[in-house]
Amino acid sequence: MQEQGFLDAPESRFVLLKDRLWRALRIVIDVELHTGGLSVAEAAERMQRRLGFTREQAMADLTWYSQSPTVPMGYAVGWALINATRERVQAAEPAFALKSFHDRLLGAGTIALPLGLRAAFGEPLWKDVQRSVFASGEA
Repeated sequence: MQEQGFLDAPESRFVLLKDRLWRALRIVIDVELHTGGLSVAEAAERMQRRLGFTREQAMADLTWYSQSPTVPMGYAVGWALINATRERVQAAEPAFALKSFHDRLLGAGTIALPLGLRAAFGEPLWKDVQRSVFASGEA
């Protein structure tokens, strides 16, 4: 929405950045909760302190994490895969249009994202995206 000229007000930018912080913190908390490094009460307090959540809002989020471990991380991985794909398609197509990119991606149907990326953009692009997103940093 922002890239298309919507949400240009400074208040909108602030909300977008706060949401980004929330999503990053959500991953850290999810991992810490499920590896025993953080109690639910500590997690709720952290969300209240860092994100300005009410206790009720924090507990609702934490209930969701408890019922669906690793989902927050899955969202982040999907975001990274889509953005890496988009960067490559944009670089390869001089007449790139965001709407066409999304139509192409969504046209693959309601299948797992890696399968959708392969179907919409081809195996070679998928392999390149996969390497870049999941690179371990080892040479």
